[in-house]
Amino acid sequence: YRINGRTKISLDGHIADEKFFGPAIVTGADLSTQSVRAISCALDYAISAKFSLAFTANQEHRTANITGYSYDDSRVGLSLSASL
Repeated sequence: YRINGRTKISLDGHIADEKFFGPAIVTGADLSTQSVRAISCALDYAISAKFSLAFTANQEHRTANITGYSYDDSRVGLSLSASL
């Protein structure tokens, strides 16, 4: 969504429920089901015609039938871009 001529915001989401069939390739790691939920957002600001600043935030939650493969992950980022 473009807020104004210099600023835009975006929001993205992802949901996946997966089931795997067949023998485990790695012994002791018989992953058969997993569920992933993710959301991310970004705020971009054009400082000038050549420079822009971006702030990003991501949250991901994975649940698997193997406890060691389940996790929660949160990330934030700030970047400066220049075009030549």
